Amino acid sequence: MSRISFQVKEVQEFLRKHGRVYTVRIDGRQEGKVSIYFGRRKVAEGVVTRVGSVTSKTLEDCVPFSGFKNVRDWKEKIDKIFLHKGLTDDLYRNLAIYEVRVIDWCNDSWFDSVFHCPVPGCNFKSSTLSTVKIHFKVNHREYFNFCPICKVRVNVVHHAHRKADEPHLVLFYLLRSGRAGRTELYAKAEKVAERLLSNGFKFGGDFNV
Repeated sequence: MSRISFQVKEVQEFLRKHGRVYTVRIDGRQEGKVSIYFGRRKVAEGVVTRVGSVTSKTLEDCVPFSGFKNVRDWKEKIDKIFLHKGLTDDLYRNLAIYEVRVIDWCNDSWFDSVFHCPVPGCNFKSSTLSTVKIHFKVNHREYFNFCPICKVRVNVVHHAHRKADEPHLVLFYLLRSGRAGRTELYAKAEKVAERLLSNGFKFGGDFNV
């Protein structure tokens, strides 16, 4: 199994929090399963997937998931690592953007937060919010068409979008794909979900679907 290492603190923190990150590497690196390291410390097992070549547009599209505040900061780091060392030219022709996703963390004890599944009776928890999101979509599919807050059968993503209070924003975050676009509402929902699910929030009451 290949390995990938992260040295930048901001990128490490983003990966810890979200369970995925975009990173620039020499093009042609091995895709698939990978061991993830923070410096010399192995922290997780994951999957690496090539996203695309490094261009102004791809950097702009991917920077919200990179751990950097903006494209300028990201490019400064790319230049420091690759350009100034003579590993690429100023057009980044031999570089590519890769997505790294965590499958399993080696040790949860070093995380500050633990996020809980909000379904009553479900004891699933994870050190990353994105893992709870995946668990929810795979194991609680009944919530795609049933709102546990209003107790009505409905297209829950659209319903939660219209309601937009905090419990519905949790539903919206858990059910909506981040690949559909990082809108202002999605970003707000992610922050609400991060706060509530780290405090053990549960959808109230038992119900039949």
